[in-house]
Amino acid sequence: IDVNIYGDANLVSNVLTVTLNDVSDENDTYYLMMDGQYFGRFFGGDIAIPTYEYCNGQHEIKVAGVDIDSVVFVGPAINITVNNRLSCLMGSETYEYNQAYRFAGFYEPSGGSTLSLEIKDWNDNVVWTNSSSGNFNFEVPAGVLQEAYNELIIQEPTEAESGGGGVEESGESGDEDWTKEITKKFDAINDPNDANARSLLVSPVEAFTAGRKGVWEEYLRACKKRGRSPTICLFGGQATRENIKKALSNSGVTLVYIISDGNRDVYRIWPLSKIHRTFFSTSDGPYFSCLSRNADSPAAGEPLGKKFENGYSIWDLRSSFHQREKMYVFIDACKNGTSVMAPFLYDNCGNSTPPDNDYSEDEYERTADMAMAFDIYDPLEYKIYMSWRVVVFATNIPMAPYNNFLQQLWYKVGKQGKSFGTAISEAASYSGDTCQVFVRLSWVGNTDIILY
Repeated sequence: IDVNIYGDANLVSNVLTVTLNDVSDENDTYYLMMDGQYFGRFFGGDIAIPTYEYCNGQHEIKVAGVDIDSVVFVGPAINITVNNRLSCLMGSETYEYNQAYRFAGFYEPSGGSTLSLEIKDWNDNVVWTNSSSGNFNFEVPAGVLQEAYNELIIQEPTEAESGGGGVEESGESGDEDWTKEITKKFDAINDPNDANARSLLVSPVEAFTAGRKGVWEEYLRACKKRGRSPTICLFGGQATRENIKKALSNSGVTLVYIISDGNRDVYRIWPLSKIHRTFFSTSDGPYFSCLSRNADSPAAGEPLGKKFENGYSIWDLRSSFHQREKMYVFIDACKNGTSVMAPFLYDNCGNSTPPDNDYSEDEYERTADMAMAFDIYDPLEYKIYMSWRVVVFATNIPMAPYNNFLQQLWYKVGKQGKSFGTAISEAASYSGDTCQVFVRLSWVGNTDIILY
């Protein structure tokens, strides 16, 4: 396993980026271990380690992989030395409904500086503040944290704010800041917002949550504007398959937005072959469109093997979705949409017409398994499914055009109340290149409907 870290391993501070080189996530799954403990899963990109959440001193990084035969292999240990003025920042990744939240940390002041600490919600509202000139241990009272996503921001004063001092003998100065995400724990029993939810947001990959932040914020505004609140939000480790299943089982949830990695092909162990089966990734494994146990699905009689067949299938909930008169689903993941779209849709795209759009009705239907799992296919019903035909999350693909498109889509559907078809068309134009994003988009169902 070829692993890179950015910077000097003997002088690590703030956030450390770990990168895998020359590996294929399609075949193998890779995990990052920190001091022998699970830290996170690689989703085809980097993993960022906030080293200030660890004590200063030596630590060990390893990457472990699992291949399609469930064989585990481990890379060499990488020793690093961590040195931060703020260290051992301890606190849960989540807060519980109507419960206090506690966090603590060690701080070595720079020239007598005082830390400012504040918590902001996703709307950028400051909900809690405090300060410290040394080690700290704070409790945020119950009821202060209300939103699904919050950031703890810890800042040192600038040199101007501290009177121009703040320079240590080592030559380091103040003016650093550190952040920690605090998300709400899913609780469908005690939290009335989760129990009475009308929409769902899922984002298991921290890098995608950060990269799409403006998008999911606009989605949440659309939920509130169009009467689709409360929204269940499953970030990071909360985005497990079981939590997603429980959230989707709520009959009141008719609007779904999932930001993740995904694919429409799976490697079957025996006989070894690649077969079509759409899935998106969660924090603890793949969530499939359907599995061979779903007798009325495209997967019937085509098992993937025990590793996957004992897993989770959207099709298991299809009868529940069938009872819902409205469904709006956008899976913001690679290859979770149909692989082709009708060619006339690209008549105005000129040279941007996709060369990989080898359209046929059979191919369109064959790759619509995730849409059909959500009981979305009939263009006359009040339902729509959207996703991407091709890869959109990759190091060589700029995120900005997609973010612009998606923000405008949710803005036009939400605040402006436009139909999905009109919103798609207008958002594509706004994104900077009318067809750059549009030709990669896929949809199934009725684009004439509005969100309400």
